Amino acid sequence: MKGNRKGLTLVELLVGMTLMGIILTALVSFFTQSSKTSMQSSARADLQQETLNAQQLIAGKLKEAWYVYPVVLQV
Repeated sequence: MKGNRKGLTLVELLVGMTLMGIILTALVSFFTQSSKTSMQSSARADLQQETLNAQQLIAGKLKEAWYVYPVVLQV
């Protein structure tokens, strides 16, 4: 009868499900961390772009102020 087995025992199923659970937990943890890192990188890039925009705006306003109030040289 031993050579005519066609199924899995309850212990084999439980061991397989436990291993699958451990692997899936590790994968979910990895993808969660990757998503968090991606969001932080995106936020950092947005902040750098906003800083660049502010610098360009300030530089433009300073150039306009130069034309409004030119430096008067006294000779």
